[in-house]
Amino acid sequence: FFFRVVSRRMCDDGMERSSTGANGRRMEAQERRGRTEEEATNDVSDPWRSWLDRRRKEDARKGRLRSLAVLDGRMDVCEFGSNDALGLSQHVEVKREASKTAWERGMGPRGSALVCGHTDLHVQLAQRLCRLTRDERCLLFPTGYAANLAVLSALGDEGCHVFSDQLNHASIVDACRMAKRNGAHVSVYRHNDVQQLERWMERSERPRKLVITEGIFSMDGDFAELKKLAALKEKHKFWLAVDEAHATLICGKRGAGATEAFGIEDAVDIHIGTLSKAIGCQGGFVTTHAQLYDFLVTHARTHIYSTALPAPILSAALMAIHIATRDDVLRCKLWRNVRLFSELMGCNFASHIAPILVGGEQETLQMSEKLLKSGYHVTAIRPPTVPPGTSRLRVAISASHSEDQIKGIATALKQLGIDVGASRFFFNYTRIFPEIEGAAAAPQASKL
Repeated sequence: FFFRVVSRRMCDDGMERSSTGANGRRMEAQERRGRTEEEATNDVSDPWRSWLDRRRKEDARKGRLRSLAVLDGRMDVCEFGSNDALGLSQHVEVKREASKTAWERGMGPRGSALVCGHTDLHVQLAQRLCRLTRDERCLLFPTGYAANLAVLSALGDEGCHVFSDQLNHASIVDACRMAKRNGAHVSVYRHNDVQQLERWMERSERPRKLVITEGIFSMDGDFAELKKLAALKEKHKFWLAVDEAHATLICGKRGAGATEAFGIEDAVDIHIGTLSKAIGCQGGFVTTHAQLYDFLVTHARTHIYSTALPAPILSAALMAIHIATRDDVLRCKLWRNVRLFSELMGCNFASHIAPILVGGEQETLQMSEKLLKSGYHVTAIRPPTVPPGTSRLRVAISASHSEDQIKGIATALKQLGIDVGASRFFFNYTRIFPEIEGAAAAPQASKL
């Protein structure tokens, strides 16, 4: 009996102490949550918060602090920051097709392509993209970023040497890092410097070589030296991969991209593209020959482990491609707008991506804010997206812009005191889209 009483008291005391300890811990947690965010970030006992606070202050000091701007569609703002180059994201036929498919099939494939997500719509879109690029097979991805990661991470190993243009998109940069981690040797050549590329290629001892470049560079808007790359390939027998994210449906008579415009489609082994630019939807793709397609199905991790694209997106993309390729109306309108903007700004931009170099990061942000107050949304591009000292306003011209809107943004830029005449690209539009009436002749893609 005594043993049972003592044991019960010991248990009761233990439960009381345990309960008191739990309550104490809860109170301490509440007190911690009650502190202000500033106190929390300055708490040296939490090294993660201290580190985040230091990094935030450093970004703010350099003018590189980023935030998400909310554009709800109801603001009276003219959009000059979007990649919707042909205005297809808002096209009534595209929206109708997406809505119809959503009602009929729901929103998702509910799984990755290798599990249950590969549908007849995926097959139809892949076949349509193959006809556009004149390739054998096409693999779809959730984003263009994922497509670039897939190609280089799958192909890169100890026997591979990757050559990447200095101004390639961040997705290609990250893909190169993954290839390097897998054993590949990666060389970054000066922007469009084919001579340097050839010198490095001649010294390479790796058996397999891959050159990757954008067709139109996303931040400068200029074109890759595609003809020179094709000629170099004849000599050195490497594989050529071209990211056509900003050129698909925009360049070439068929809208196949910069490779079609320069007549080198047959020299390209891998076409990489996106559905989220001129196509106006969401997703990425790789078109190539059947042998590489089969390899990527087995080894492309961003395809294997990602949920497949939703059915409404697929049907919308199919309709967008149909609209953009059934005639030349939208492409003609886009390039006329580019030419008009160039004339108004006193220069000749290479493409629908028109970078206005400012230089300073804070100054670029201030100009972007002033333009927004004037009714024009233009994105401020800063390091690390572009090199230090080259911060810019990235004006994105679209076929959906009216002549008055083009004139309006040009006037607003001039009112900020911007002079682009001494730092821009000159390009012959007839090389990209010969049907443009009265396209001004100019030296091909040469920087002043």
